[in-house]
Amino acid sequence: MRQTKVSVSLGFLFLAMALVASTDFTQALDAQAPAAGTTVAVKMLVAVNSGSDPAGKQYRASVTKAVTAGNGIAIAEGSAAIVTLTNAGSHYTMQLVSVTINGEPVAVTSGSASVLAAAQTAGNAVGSVNSVLGRFGRRVNAPAEALAIATGQRVLLPSGTTLSF
Repeated sequence: MRQTKVSVSLGFLFLAMALVASTDFTQALDAQAPAAGTTVAVKMLVAVNSGSDPAGKQYRASVTKAVTAGNGIAIAEGSAAIVTLTNAGSHYTMQLVSVTINGEPVAVTSGSASVLAAAQTAGNAVGSVNSVLGRFGRRVNAPAEALAIATGQRVLLPSGTTLSF
């Protein structure tokens, strides 16, 4: 009978240690995440089109400006980020789901994106070319300007668009 008590006691001790370790691990992960209310700006590295891309698709982005979160966590400029296309019925939006902090991807929860700056449009680039070619009597026709829409019935984001979360 004594042997049984020892094995039960060791089992209880192991369970208690596992729970304490799990709690410490969870607190360490929480300490790594940016504080609530932290604003992060990212530049999209690929184009997004909710007309052809499925909801849930993830896109690569890069943090455009270093961020110091309220809890002391620092996100370096150029850090990798992951943005996801979400759909709630007829409403699409972009959400930040991960940023790299100290070389490790950290899951984050964000609100909907706002467009800070649209990528340079083809119209702007063609205007520059026409200013040079115009001297020689030549003109280049510009394609329709690309819109940057981060939320609504459709999401359209050219590569290079800067979003704020």
